[in-house]
Amino acid sequence: MSVPVSQRGDNRLEVFVKARELATYTATVCGNTETFPGRYKAITNRIMGAAWDCARKVWRANGTYVGRGCPDWAPAERLRLQSDAILDCDELLFEMQMMYEVFPKSRPKLAKWSELATDTKDLIKRWHEADRNRLSPRG
Repeated sequence: MSVPVSQRGDNRLEVFVKARELATYTATVCGNTETFPGRYKAITNRIMGAAWDCARKVWRANGTYVGRGCPDWAPAERLRLQSDAILDCDELLFEMQMMYEVFPKSRPKLAKWSELATDTKDLIKRWHEADRNRLSPRG
């Protein structure tokens, strides 16, 4: 018997797929030397690092087992990784705002890029909230 669509939660793999898409799109945008000349490599490397970190933390959070018999530290670690991934998305959105101001050639790509970052952040936040509700000690 399948679960009705209205009662289904977010697919955790979907969260990673979206984070990975954000990381690869970020690499594509930042690697374009017409948009971001080579002299800005330090900035684009920092931006790509935040996107990569987000995807890595989502992957690690998903791989942190929090079911029956898990280590005591596992639920807190999973929630921490999710929170850190959300902060990485915030950092990316900040950098995009700065790019909008400083690099006019980046503006056409920013709509898709910021939507991808916002969608990724929203998915992670919903996952985090669901886990927090599920994993918080009842008392």
